[in-house]
Amino acid sequence: MAQTKTTKKKTAKKKDTKKSSEKAAKKALSRAKRAVREARSAVAHSSKKLRKRADKLAKESEELSAAHAAATRRADASPSLRAPQTPSPVTVDASHADTSPRNGRTGRTSAHSSPTLVELRARAKEQKITGYYRMNKATLMAAITPPS
Repeated sequence: MAQTKTTKKKTAKKKDTKKSSEKAAKKALSRAKRAVREARSAVAHSSKKLRKRADKLAKESEELSAAHAAATRRADASPSLRAPQTPSPVTVDASHADTSPRNGRTGRTSAHSSPTLVELRARAKEQKITGYYRMNKATLMAAITPPS
């Protein structure tokens, strides 16, 4: 069978369409390759900047560490810079020691540590201090007069 004019045109259009789609695909591939190159370049540039910043921060950290070590040595060398340690203003004798078995602590005396809030409230009650139950530990310690 012989081809008619319309059949020849359709075949030609298919070839043109095929060529144009190949050409479009090549352009898209070219654009994609260019985009990948640009992205790799941007990553390399960014990595350089980040490495520089990391090096700068590491150097600053080393300088601060050295300054801290020097300050610690100076503080250890001069005892006048240290805060004086004062004894606790309130002492509780052994008769007020906490002998409850809570938390596994028994027979605790305040000679080794500060008195508990319960102990301070008991002392305040003995001394008849009004409003002792609403006071916090520091206020109770200030309000209780040492036994004379």
